[in-house]
Amino acid sequence: MKAKHTPGPWKVRAKDSGYSIIGRGVSVARIERTSATGPEQTANATLIVASPDLLTAAHKALVFLGANYSDSDMPDILPALRAAVAKATAGAP
Repeated sequence: MKAKHTPGPWKVRAKDSGYSIIGRGVSVARIERTSATGPEQTANATLIVASPDLLTAAHKALVFLGANYSDSDMPDILPALRAAVAKATAGAP
């Protein structure tokens, strides 16, 4: 799988204005601080930072499982993995 996104690892930088997600020295995302800032925004930043690793793991699992099992063997897993990888690599909505 050739990535079109900024390769990981990504890091979170907390700022007064919120969070910056940094990959390869450039900002790949921002979460702005609002009156609702709190644990949910921290969790969102953590999830965004993990996304390159999650995509790589999902792709590897899909390749392995797809080579060894059919959709009928794993009806809840293979289609979900395919859909998640496709959603993550489709480009901007």
